Amino acid sequence: MIWDDTQRMFIYGDHLSATGHRYYKGVRMSNRLVIIQYMGKYFNWTYLDRIEVYAYDGRKLNIIQEKKYDRTFLDDKLVFNEEVALVRSFLAGVFKSERIAVSNDELSRKAEQLVGECYKSFLDTDYDQQLLRVVKQTLINQ
Repeated sequence: MIWDDTQRMFIYGDHLSATGHRYYKGVRMSNRLVIIQYMGKYFNWTYLDRIEVYAYDGRKLNIIQEKKYDRTFLDDKLVFNEEVALVRSFLAGVFKSERIAVSNDELSRKAEQLVGECYKSFLDTDYDQQLLRVVKQTLINQ
C-alpha cells in the first residue's frame, strides 16, 4: 500500500486483467469511516467501478454502504458527492430507526463532515496510525 498525497488516499491491489485493463483500489480513512474506491484504467482514462463505505467501531470495520458503477469516468467532485450521498443515506436510516428527527440540511452537513475527515493527509502529524494497522489487516483478509 502506498500513499498518494495528490489524491489523499492509499493505493493498493494494482493488477492487470487479461483484457488489458488495469485495476486498483484507493482507500481514504478517518477515525470513524473507511472509504474504498475500486477503479480501473483503460488507455488514457480512469473509471470508477465501485465505492464501499465502512464504519469503524474501535476494533473492526463494518460495511455500511456500497454502490457499483458501470465504468463511470472518474471525477473527484463526483466521487466526493457520491461518498457524501452514501453516508447521508446511512445516517438517515440510523436516525429513522432510532426515531430521531433530523433535518435534511443537518443530515447533509453531517455526512459531508464525516466524508471530509477521510480526506486528511497521511503526512499530517495527527494522522491515526492505529487505524491504519486495522485497515491494513482488514484489506489483507478481503
